[in-house]
Amino acid sequence: MSELPTLSDLQRICAERGARLTAQRRETFKALRAAGKPISAYDLLPRMEKRLGKRLAPLTVYRALDFLVEHGLVHKIASNHTYALCDRPHTHHESVHLVCTECGSGEELALGKLGSALDDAAASRQFTPSRHIVELEGHCRDCAS
Repeated sequence: MSELPTLSDLQRICAERGARLTAQRRETFKALRAAGKPISAYDLLPRMEKRLGKRLAPLTVYRALDFLVEHGLVHKIASNHTYALCDRPHTHHESVHLVCTECGSGEELALGKLGSALDDAAASRQFTPSRHIVELEGHCRDCAS
């Protein structure tokens, strides 16, 4: 597993892409990093309010998360409606997300040959995928023991 992106990575990626790094986007990133596991927008909201010392509309958090997803710094995990920092934000990639249904932890794995197998299976049905979203639910090593 690669290392999670730092605030310096966020600043550099935004500068390289000409993207505006607002206080809410920066604080959303920091709160996600501090969470240490995938977290929902609604669980993120009070953490950000505490960090910023003011009330925020949920839409503010969703907009910041959308920005971070769009720029490849965060993955949206559809199965449990959470967000997790990307461990390889410097490269365009698709990945598999291992999601623990017990404790909520998550881990990102490289899609590797599975991506080609999915593309081949889709092509055999005359289907052209625009992206892969692969999530495996189960128990992490700590919850399994």
